[in-house]
Amino acid sequence: MKEIGFFYLVLQLLAFPATWLMGVLGNRFNEMKVFSVTIFIWIIVVILLSICDGIPLLIFITVLTSFVIGSSKSILRSIYSKLIIKENSSIFFSFFSIFSRSASVIGPILFGIISTQSQNQRVAILYPIIPLTIILLLVHILTKKQHIQLKIKGRS
Repeated sequence: MKEIGFFYLVLQLLAFPATWLMGVLGNRFNEMKVFSVTIFIWIIVVILLSICDGIPLLIFITVLTSFVIGSSKSILRSIYSKLIIKENSSIFFSFFSIFSRSASVIGPILFGIISTQSQNQRVAILYPIIPLTIILLLVHILTKKQHIQLKIKGRS
């Protein structure tokens, strides 16, 4: 039980400065690229969790998770705020909030179903790779489309 508290404390202590750092990187470089990096790190975290068998690897996973747990959501909110119509921002952020909350309910349900059907939690922990990969592909497509539009407008 003490280990869980330790991991939670490490995660929280590192998450705040990591979120700030990723925000700075998002402002300095391209937010879509930084968001892609956070999604890629999430995929690595999921894979590592599926093979984790000891405390040293769990500590590494905790540190890695701390870099993306807050930053992926904050960068996504920043990107989202630039894509929506300013006059209706409260409506759009309401949808954002609803989808976020529904994902926090659907995720554990899917984990339970996959875990029960496969009789293996290590297999069930891998299911987030599917939506994460889809998100990564969508970000890649949107980034290319945005780059093409900027070239057409002469801003490249």
